[in-house]
Parts: sequence; structure tokens; C-alpha cells
Amino acid sequence: MDMKLPIIALVSLVVAVGVGAAGMNGPGNNMNGNAQMPQFSDFDTNQDGVITPDELEAFRTQRIAERSAEGRVMRNVNNAPTFETLDLNQDQMIDEQEFNNNCNSNMMKGNGRGKGNGRGNGQGFRQNNNL
Repeated sequence: MDMKLPIIALVSLVVAVGVGAAGMNGPGNNMNGNAQMPQFSDFDTNQDGVITPDELEAFRTQRIAERSAEGRVMRNVNNAPTFETLDLNQDQMIDEQEFNNNCNSNMMKGNGRGKGNGRGNGQGFRQNNNL
């Protein structure tokens, strides 16, 4: 039996899996291929310790442009919280503590469950429970 064909197939498979895995762990993605949560310093572009309305708007505009260029669907772009909502003490600046409080409260909502009208509990799209 000619061993060239199985070796070529195996090498092709290894290369394909490696390329796929490399793409999932690119910039802005964690090990699961999910976008990473932006850090305070990503917003505070002048590094003065606060996020201004202009910095927030510039960050959002840049992020939307990047994701649009990647071909991503912009589903909830109009549901983003306003600066006034994020500015917990209403001083027209978001400091790192406010930023972290906002991140923590948003992450804790729903105890890690989705916010949609899904079935939950691993039911997924399965219509017939007898399957």
C-alpha cells in the first residue's frame, strides 16, 4: 500500500486544525474565541484616570468600525448604555471604580444566564423531548 496518501491526509488535517485554532485565539479573543471584555485603559486613551464622554464615544465608534469591517452583525448597538447611565456619581467622568462597578453589575445580572426568551437549562432548539 502506498503510504503517501495517508501521510498527506494526516498532514493536511493537522495544518487545518492548527490554522483554525490560531484564528480563534487572535487579537481581542480569549481561548474560547470570544471577544474579551475591554479594560479601563482601552477607554482612557489619554491615561488621566477617567473616561470622558468623548473617550467613550471614540472607543465605541472605533470598536463598531472594527467589528463591521470583520463582517460582524451589529445586533445591540443601539442598546448600549449611555454615558449618563455609566457615570454613577454624575460627575461627567467615569473613574476606574465606576467602570469596574458597571462591569461587575452587568456580568452578574442573571447569574450568568442569557437575557433572552430562550428555553434555558440546555434545552436549546430541541422541539421534541423524546429525541
